[in-house]
Amino acid sequence: MKNMDKIIQSYLADHHIMTLSVSKNNFPYCAVCFYIYIPEEKILVFSSDLQSRHMRRAVDNPYIAGSIVSETESIVKIQGIQFVAKLQDHLSTLVKKRYLKRFPAARAFDLQLWALKLSYIKMTDNRFGFGTKRIWSRP
Repeated sequence: MKNMDKIIQSYLADHHIMTLSVSKNNFPYCAVCFYIYIPEEKILVFSSDLQSRHMRRAVDNPYIAGSIVSETESIVKIQGIQFVAKLQDHLSTLVKKRYLKRFPAARAFDLQLWALKLSYIKMTDNRFGFGTKRIWSRP
């Protein structure tokens, strides 16, 4: 599926917090990060210090899983994304500007931006029926 479902794209664009899952030598670790979605490249851009535990592991093993979820107590409103991506560290000036526009407070920090090149997404969206899934994968 080359074209990403509009509902998936909208969900990615409307949210801004993701959980990253990384692993090194079979020891998992997770972290929560702010992100922006760049639809043209199908990437998630986030800021994180290279000295953090999750980034040291991500650099050693750049294949990352993650999730983006909506908080709800109603089973019929459950929405969320599970994804698989590869870590990248080369970002254009335009992407950096877009990140700072979304999170202007980040200007106060030594900004280290990273990208996750999405390769697979499974979105659960119970608004369309219990257990409804939308799948996308990069060709």
